[in-house]
Amino acid sequence: MPDRLLLTLDGATRVCAAALMRPRPAAGGGEPGGRGWEVVARRVERDGRGQAKILLRLVDGMLAELGRGPEDLGAIVVGTGPGTFTGVRIAVATGRALSLALGIPVLGVSTLAALAAGAALQDRARAAALGTAPAGAIVPVVDAHRGQVFYGLYVAAPAAPIPREGRDRDGLSSLVYVRSAPLDVCGRGSLRAVVDRLDVPETTKLLVVAEEPALVGDLPAGALLMTAGVEPEALVVGQDVLVEPGEDLQGRALVDWLVRALEQTRPVPPEPSAGIGAGPGGPGTPESVTPLYVRSPDADTHILKMRDPFGGDSAGQGAVEQR
Repeated sequence: MPDRLLLTLDGATRVCAAALMRPRPAAGGGEPGGRGWEVVARRVERDGRGQAKILLRLVDGMLAELGRGPEDLGAIVVGTGPGTFTGVRIAVATGRALSLALGIPVLGVSTLAALAAGAALQDRARAAALGTAPAGAIVPVVDAHRGQVFYGLYVAAPAAPIPREGRDRDGLSSLVYVRSAPLDVCGRGSLRAVVDRLDVPETTKLLVVAEEPALVGDLPAGALLMTAGVEPEALVVGQDVLVEPGEDLQGRALVDWLVRALEQTRPVPPEPSAGIGAGPGGPGTPESVTPLYVRSPDADTHILKMRDPFGGDSAGQGAVEQR
């Protein structure tokens, strides 16, 4: 049987993206942060409103390019947002449907975490090459429209040393980025105030990463802006340098779990919600993957107004549609 592939999908931003990957041996080094991954195919299309017609076409195109079929997929990781309301729902629904149809596990990872992971790896590689210190904090930013942005706050912290066979070649394996607050939304003009409140030393390099400069506006002195989009492989590659409080199967645990999923012998007949030793709703099951909303969609606001047309916006200022 050919080696089984990991499929990653994201449609939370104006870019629809998918990748097919397989793990490299742990002793082979590879990407900073631990076990390496080989990206064997990837597709990216810029269309923030066409996820429903694009995502599955991207998957079909990659499999055809490799001479493989859906039966060669072993696991799925899907971006759960926050991002465009419709795009997030379509990506999650696509990942869950493929999981059910193929009898393979599916996991969800925050789109902001993917953006942070990609930025962390790029910054670490640059710091290693130049002999400078890596960023002390990373702030990933995604367009929320309506003059707002979704953001996360990740602060650098020392981590337990990684065994020698798992070390990366840049020598920075002991550094991780801990999410210091819940994912949130703010006005574009308010992001500077959010960044100013980060509890990091003044001498620390602070890195803001966004798809385009217009999303972040004016930043504090000393803050650096990295312009980058969400890469589908970053839903896995680099996740082991992030620490997501209160979440299961994140970081190194996420990577190790996925490797075991790809090595697991396919059930015959397939058991759609099986995961790896998980019951219904457990890790790896379609039921466990849900869209991540930071603010309420317009539909919620409209329903509240229909119930009480004179009650104002009881859902709060942030209750606008993510599209």
